[in-house]
Amino acid sequence: MVLTQLAQVAMMPTDLAFIGHIGPEALAAAALAITLYLVSFTFGAGMLAPIAPWRRRRMGPGILLWYSAHCARGCGRR
Repeated sequence: MVLTQLAQVAMMPTDLAFIGHIGPEALAAAALAITLYLVSFTFGAGMLAPIAPWRRRRMGPGILLWYSAHCARGCGRR
């Protein structure tokens, strides 16, 4: 997981270095696109983060018992 994160972070400067050879307009467009992507991704992750605890609270403690019993039976595999 850590290596995946490091690889993803290392891609941005690498992309910008390669795009910089095309020209300043392309570099500016790529930097703007990356920034907009990261802002929208962060916003989306922030909006989705509370869903898991909210859903857990709505379903109650019985879901964990059902899930553990379900996985003990092979999680639906035959």
